[in-house]
Amino acid sequence: MSSSSSTSDMKTYTSSRDQDECQPEPEDKNIYSVQYHIFDTNHQSLVLDQDQFILKAVPRKHDEPAETFDVLPAYIEDVDINPIFLAVLNGELCLCCDVVNEEPTLQLKNINIQTLNSLRYYDRLPFTFLKEKNGSVFTLESMKNPGYFIYTTMMPGQPVGVTKEKDKNNIYFDFEPVNMNLNDQEAK
Repeated sequence: MSSSSSTSDMKTYTSSRDQDECQPEPEDKNIYSVQYHIFDTNHQSLVLDQDQFILKAVPRKHDEPAETFDVLPAYIEDVDINPIFLAVLNGELCLCCDVVNEEPTLQLKNINIQTLNSLRYYDRLPFTFLKEKNGSVFTLESMKNPGYFIYTTMMPGQPVGVTKEKDKNNIYFDFEPVNMNLNDQEAK
């Protein structure tokens, strides 16, 4: 997955399409999500805290399996950077950046990742993140709230959120592909 953009350029994400209009369906309707483990540059794994219904960053333990994230391309026109959807729990719980109490907030929504591209343009924007390569790692910027990036703190066990303060927080992530058995892929 590659993307190209100058980090010094000011980014504005707009589309010529009417926001209430449905996006045309992709030509290949058999698009599957790809599974990854996501780690920050401090070797913390992003994991789901099912008791609190939030994502946390915890120290990576090689003897324990990391959380599996489903990543699916988002069909958004007029965007140069790689737009994606992210989900946990077998694609059933999607990451969403929406405004709560006048502040963009990272949330988990109970919606299947495979259904997001069929939503109206405006309805899928909170679920869309721009995955931009920065050296060997990636940033994940909210498409609905430009300038807000998914981040982790240095302190283990803290919730994952979104921030505009890029210098004070870790906004860089590594996507490690989940090894799949070919028989598992054919079963999808």
